[in-house]
Amino acid sequence: MSQVTDMLSYEVAEVEAYVQLFHYIRNEVIPNKKVIPVAQLTEKLETFMSSKGEALKTASKKNIRRRLESELGSSIHIFSNDSGKLLLVPDSLLFKDVVVDNDNLRKELAIWKGKLTDANRITDQASPQIRKVIRRDMKPPAWPCHPSDLSNAAEMPSPATSFSSSLLVKT
Repeated sequence: MSQVTDMLSYEVAEVEAYVQLFHYIRNEVIPNKKVIPVAQLTEKLETFMSSKGEALKTASKKNIRRRLESELGSSIHIFSNDSGKLLLVPDSLLFKDVVVDNDNLRKELAIWKGKLTDANRITDQASPQIRKVIRRDMKPPAWPCHPSDLSNAAEMPSPATSFSSSLLVKT
């Protein structure tokens, strides 16, 4: 009898957790046109289940797509991205919105690539000059080292010191 009660309490908890999940999707995801990984929805379902004192069974995790599609019907689409992860896309998300977002992201990516290229170019120009100053101004340590030689070994040439302090301190 205890096993039947445990099974019933799990089923009740699962039904309640799905009701919460569907409520979240209908009130947060669909109206706000959010694209959500199904794995994130599974985590949310697990959280709802654990709040009821139950652990989500593996079979329930595997069947979440069917439950979502049967409950939400044509208001959502589920498909995999290029890495095979399932995404839930609300039907309210218009093609035009996706194209505009994609275009904005491409522009932003181009800006960041330009900044990265500028930073790399500056680094490439500065590093040989700093290396030359360090090699020119620093004395090679005596070998074998004596403790008295170590006090001067830590001195850096002033251009390298100013570069290091600019790099680490200035904003």
